Amino acid sequence: MMEPISGVSNPMSKLNCGVRFNKKPSAIRFDYAVKLSGQPNRIKQTGFGGTKTIAGKDAADCIVYLQKRWEDVQGNVYAKRIGTMVTRFSHNTGWVNNADFTIHYGDITHQPFYQKLYGVDFGRWPSVCKKQQRKDGSHTKKSDGAAQRMYRRI
Repeated sequence: MMEPISGVSNPMSKLNCGVRFNKKPSAIRFDYAVKLSGQPNRIKQTGFGGTKTIAGKDAADCIVYLQKRWEDVQGNVYAKRIGTMVTRFSHNTGWVNNADFTIHYGDITHQPFYQKLYGVDFGRWPSVCKKQQRKDGSHTKKSDGAAQRMYRRI
C-alpha cells in the first residue's frame, strides 16, 4: 500500500488485501488524523456525469475483515469471515498515535456494539470481494481464471 495516501483516484488500489496471518490478532494499531469537510451534505463526483449532492455529513470508515479462504477441486473459492473490525470516524481529530481497535470474532450480529455498518450481510463489499452466502456462513463463487489466481496468491 502507498503511504501516505495522497489522492482519491482509484481508491480500490489503496486497499491492503491478502495479508497472511496464522494467529488471531486481538486488535489493529495505527496512527491517524481525521479532517472532514464539516459540511451538512456530501458531494458525489465519480467522473461520470455531473456532480450530485448527497444528504448527510461525511465520515471515514476503517474496515478489517479476517477470512479463512480455500478452494475445492472444482475451482470454487470459499471465504469465511472469522474476524471483523469496523470504526467510523465522524468528527475531526488531531494526530492520534498508537490507537488500538479491537477485532471481534464469531457471530457479532447480536453483540451490543454491533451496527449495520459492520457489513456482515456482505451487501456493501466491493464487487471483487462479493460471494454468494451459504447456509454454513461461508461464501463461494465459481472463480474465473483471474480471480482464481488472485485468491491463490493470498
